[in-house]
Amino acid sequence: MRAKQVWVREQGSQVEIFCGGEIIARHLSSEQRHQVVTQREHHAGIPLGCKPTGKTVIRIQQGAPVVETRSLAAYESLAVGGAQ
Repeated sequence: MRAKQVWVREQGSQVEIFCGGEIIARHLSSEQRHQVVTQREHHAGIPLGCKPTGKTVIRIQQGAPVVETRSLAAYESLAVGGAQ
């Protein structure tokens, strides 16, 4: 997955978040310094999205890659100049 760049702009009493020149989120600025502003709809569809703590936990499950299994005899054959 490639990371996407976004930029944030304060516009009056609102904060706007842009991606690719398009506004992807807009909400009121926080009332206090270091206050976290969360909108539940921004987390819709994310596994284990917004919990009562206000923190977002994302769990991505990815399977292991498919790996070819070979016997040690195949490697031994190559080591002694065998199969081509």
